[in-house]
Amino acid sequence: MRFPFIALLGILSVLAFSCKKDDSADSAKVYRRQVYNYRFNSGQVLGKPAYYNRRVRLDSMRAMVVLEEQPYNQTLITVSLYNAPGGQVFPVGVRRVDSTYWGYADAFDVSVFAKKMTGKGLNSVVSDSNRSRYSYDFLTKEYDGYFLVKDVIAPDTALHIDTTSSAVFPIFGTFAR
Repeated sequence: MRFPFIALLGILSVLAFSCKKDDSADSAKVYRRQVYNYRFNSGQVLGKPAYYNRRVRLDSMRAMVVLEEQPYNQTLITVSLYNAPGGQVFPVGVRRVDSTYWGYADAFDVSVFAKKMTGKGLNSVVSDSNRSRYSYDFLTKEYDGYFLVKDVIAPDTALHIDTTSSAVFPIFGTFAR
């Protein structure tokens, strides 16, 4: 009786020490994440006109864009607006660089980010997300566009500022750079 018991212990110990750690957990893909901060448009981007609107001060407004790599070559894009005036709706999005206007396409690129976000007032933040079909590498290395937050109330008409001017954007900057 003693021999089969010792043999069984020997076999179990050989099996226990011969088991190899599963490498699938170690080889799981590590997804990348990048944060971009945008401040109030004071004309710092490409020497374009600064935001101008006499009706309301938006100079404490800022934005943060987070790109997170996702499975299947997609990217989760999250936009947060800080200090956006309460109750005011802002079209927020990304526009491709385009030579037909003064440097960007007229419409937001919905395959990247295009949403309307409502401000919550001073010392507040509002966020929204979009899952883009574009890869993280494409958006961070190749995509050529601008991140924009538009003031929907037209600026002072006496200044003759049109809707394609950067003066209607309290937040204006190159996307993912």
